[in-house]
Amino acid sequence: MKGLHLTTLIFLVIGGLNWGLVGFTQVDAVAWLFGGPQAALSRILYILVGFSALFQFLGVVQAVRAYRRPEAPAPDLAFDPRWGAKPDLRAQPR
Repeated sequence: MKGLHLTTLIFLVIGGLNWGLVGFTQVDAVAWLFGGPQAALSRILYILVGFSALFQFLGVVQAVRAYRRPEAPAPDLAFDPRWGAKPDLRAQPR
């Protein structure tokens, strides 16, 4: 799985650099290298970059869900054992 992550990261870097070139210089390096935007190799590379982005995004979503999954109940922040009982937070100050 580590190799797949590295491969998709490489495709994302290639895609990001290509979009940077398109934005700054209006030159599509992938299309230039492989014979135009409609060439089979260009389209395959565009598809691989898109799948790589989706794969990496789903991995990030999965990691965030695993991180946010509660393992134990949340602590009661209104109670501090040094002070004794819970303070009544509904009481109005005088």
